[in-house]
Amino acid sequence: MLSLKQLLPTALKRARITTQVSAARVVSVADDALRDLLGAQKADARAVSYQGGILTVETRHSSASAYIHANERELLETVKRHVPDQPISRLRYRIVGRFRGSEIEAE
Repeated sequence: MLSLKQLLPTALKRARITTQVSAARVVSVADDALRDLLGAQKADARAVSYQGGILTVETRHSSASAYIHANERELLETVKRHVPDQPISRLRYRIVGRFRGSEIEAE
């Protein structure tokens, strides 16, 4: 009998969702890394998409974008450590003021 770990890659390829699952994993890991990087200001940014090596990060204001940009290397190293098979060539910043969908609440 095959384990789930052995069956999953084949099932993903068959369903043609390997790319989407990989992108979702990068976004999830990057979002966690952003929260760690921002600490108390974690509600000011979130990772929203990954496509073609570009990770898009939405921020509530320009100072959050500037802080992330200044610490971009640390963020990218964290993501690469957790998802080494998905290279990130650059970050794209989008200042949105308010996040759409599920609102991130400040703690």
